[in-house]
Amino acid sequence: VRRAWPEIVNAVTPASVKMSLKNGRVQDMRGTALVLAFPSAFHRDKVAQTDSSRKVEEILEKRFKRSIKLECVLEEERRSSPQAREDLVNLAEAAADVF
Repeated sequence: VRRAWPEIVNAVTPASVKMSLKNGRVQDMRGTALVLAFPSAFHRDKVAQTDSSRKVEEILEKRFKRSIKLECVLEEERRSSPQAREDLVNLAEAAADVF
């Protein structure tokens, strides 16, 4: 899933959900649930919305030929680390992708 993740993110619409997914990371696979960790509640909530998560789950099912559910979690411990700041999507770049 981690290797295919950039391809999956690029297939997601609308652009606002894609931007939020770019701020998340694949944390774990728990049975048939893919755990995505987000640095902020805003991005977590955007992806966790029913319509958004269904779109991602449909893309995952097409790619992996099995049902995979999303579990979106907040990863607060990453906020304080310098690496967390480096991993966040540059908002100007993300806005350019949207427009």
